[in-house]
Formats: sequence, C-alpha cells, structure tokens
Amino acid sequence: MKRTLMILIAILAGCTAWLSAAAVLADTTMPDIIKMNNPAYDEHEKAIVQFNHKAHAEKFPEKYPEIFENACGECHHNDEGEPRKDLKMGDDVDKCIECHDKPGQMPKKVKRELRAKGLSREERRVREREYHAEALHDKCRGCHRLARKKADTRKPPTTCSKCHIKDKS
Repeated sequence: MKRTLMILIAILAGCTAWLSAAAVLADTTMPDIIKMNNPAYDEHEKAIVQFNHKAHAEKFPEKYPEIFENACGECHHNDEGEPRKDLKMGDDVDKCIECHDKPGQMPKKVKRELRAKGLSREERRVREREYHAEALHDKCRGCHRLARKKADTRKPPTTCSKCHIKDKS
C-alpha cells in the first residue's frame, strides 16, 4: 500500500512539474510575426507594422553577423540603453512602451523648444526617445541604415511606406 501511494505521489509530482514547465514555456514563446498595434494609441496615423520577429532573431543574424553582434540586444536594451546580451529566444522582455511611455511622436513644437534651449543633438534624442514612436523609429531606422552601410545592401527599408504597409483588402 505504501509503495503504491509513493508511486502515485511521484507520478503526480512529475505531471505537476511537466505542466508547470509547459505553462512557463507557453508564456515565453514568441510569435513569428508581431503586430505592432499598441493599445496605448487611440488611433494610428499609418498602417500597423507587421514585424517579422523570426527573421530578425534567426535569419538576419546568420546572414549579417557584423550587424547583429549583440543578438537580441540589438533591439532589447536595459534602462541605461545598453544591449541586453543575456537574452535568448523565449526570454521574457519588457515591452517598449513600458519605458518609452509617451504614445506617439514628440510634438514638433516641443522639438523646436529643445533646439532653442541649446541642447545638443544627443540630449534632444534622449528626450525624444521618451516617446514610444520616436524610440521605435530611432531603433529600427538606425539599424536598417547600419545594415545598408555595413552589409552594402539596399534591402532594409528606411522609408515609412515600406514598413507601414497599407492593407490591400
């Protein structure tokens, strides 16, 4: 009787551990395509970007290792703006809006005021990156420009319409 009870407990413990592991993995898997439709925005001015996470995380680092030196850290950074070199596929990460918490872009009037105050370009960019869309655009366009320069390719888009593709339906 004791032996049967011990076997039953071991089976239950194993099943519990397996289900717990499955639940953790289920929460940290990434879709291949991420629809960049953030609920912080009442409406979007342009079409929603369909970000191909799989290509950026798997295909491009193999094809362009000189650009993807920091793997996941090329996009995901800490609160100091330094690449998160500790990340691997499936790790839990903060969403951009959690730190770059002002939806949209910095108003042009505010940009003019910062220039008038005599702030350096880098000081202005730090302030601009408080805005969600500014941070995303800065990160994406910057990397795409670097890819065009370092890898000598014209494929990474640097214009709005190439990422914000209008739905043809």
